[in-house]
Amino acid sequence: MWLEWPRHFGTTTLDSTAGFPEPIRAAQAAGGPPTLSADTPTGNASVLVRYWGTRGSIPSPGPDTVVFGGNTPCVEVLALGRRWILDAGTGIRSLGSNLLGGTEPVAGAVLLSHYHWDHIQGLPFFSPLYRSGTSLTVVGPRVDALGPSEVMERLLAPAHFPISSERIEANLETMEIGERTFEIDGAAVSVFPARHARGTVGFRLEVSGRSICYVPDNELVGGHYEESADWLAGFEEFVGDADLLIHDAMFTQSEYGAVEGWGHSTVEQAVAVALSAGVKRLALFHHAPDRTDEAIIDMVSRCRQELIHSGDGLKVWAARESETDVL
Repeated sequence: MWLEWPRHFGTTTLDSTAGFPEPIRAAQAAGGPPTLSADTPTGNASVLVRYWGTRGSIPSPGPDTVVFGGNTPCVEVLALGRRWILDAGTGIRSLGSNLLGGTEPVAGAVLLSHYHWDHIQGLPFFSPLYRSGTSLTVVGPRVDALGPSEVMERLLAPAHFPISSERIEANLETMEIGERTFEIDGAAVSVFPARHARGTVGFRLEVSGRSICYVPDNELVGGHYEESADWLAGFEEFVGDADLLIHDAMFTQSEYGAVEGWGHSTVEQAVAVALSAGVKRLALFHHAPDRTDEAIIDMVSRCRQELIHSGDGLKVWAARESETDVL
């Protein structure tokens, strides 16, 4: 079976297709993200985007998900010697382990799009929290009685987690999103309400001359939400001309009829909005838990074929755990 092989992932030097059979190599290499290699410049002019978790709803480890990964959402952005972490799903555990292997104190900001389990469940397992010298700001929206401070308290409550919050040695701060635009650690951050559970937001980071939009849960078309009549136009402006859009693509159009209103987009919808907004590169994200590697590869291949016929220059690929984009 061609899906059976060892993974060959490093932590700082990555080849997105090394060690994979030809079907994987071809699918990822043709229009996939540029990846970090030994001779890639990583100075202040570069923005690195690392995917630590790309799966939606629930962790899904197993032989059918080893390529794109089974961890829930977590994306790391590195620039100007600083770090921003987008969501804290189970992928943040591996990120934490990786950071503890470095020589510098861990510092950065965690930006939470919302508080569904798959986006926060990794926070208590982020090992730098329990090391002195760590400095971390957890940022998130206010949803009824829950802000980032309350979320941290509940995650570390004895009913949910065996280690007391008193064991946290990091310098930990929380910040509620109050304005649509703010600055944190040198990045200009904009937020936009997503069509998902109430209070969910997408983020746009502007740093080092690059723009990264992260919208992991968003039902672009369909469902019933309390958005304004011009929401779609506003959203296209929000992600407009982005260097990279990481967007929810949980379903396919053929599946959508049975899942309308669940708060997620189709692959086709994500591609359409990226084209309309003039996005340069689109990373399909929040893969369905039961979507196999082979099915994701087929999905991406079909998208690319349609883009070739349309003559558009948009680059599309599926976000893969342990992959690094260079912007």
